[in-house]
Amino acid sequence: MFEWKEDFSVKIPLLDEQHKKLFEIGENVHLMLTRSDDEDAFAEIITQVKELIKYTKYHFEQEELLMKKFNFEGLDAHIAEHGQFIHYIESLDYNQIDNHQVQTLTDLVQFLAKWIFKHIINTDFQYSDTIQHGLANVHATE
Repeated sequence: MFEWKEDFSVKIPLLDEQHKKLFEIGENVHLMLTRSDDEDAFAEIITQVKELIKYTKYHFEQEELLMKKFNFEGLDAHIAEHGQFIHYIESLDYNQIDNHQVQTLTDLVQFLAKWIFKHIINTDFQYSDTIQHGLANVHATE
């Protein structure tokens, strides 16, 4: 379900690699949902949620630094979207996760799929030219 395609590339290798990692985390969550066993997966789910929080904060910080460095005009709106994502993930109730694991995984997979694809294609593509141009100028002056 979370399969990287070159169509998702923002043409900035660092950010593409980070996006691929987000796809990998999304796929890990999806695989937990599609398992056929009825084992308690609470610890595994929490591990993935914590990894998602940690990695998205790191990734968002990297994106935002590049957008600031190269004066991307849509920075404030982009930061707001990042904040909404972090808020959703951090507001997950661990008791609810424990008591409703399948529903939590279903909701999380749907949220991640919608957010990751929409955010990259609609929002991240907006900064691509600005950052590419800025990086090219930096490399040209080195």
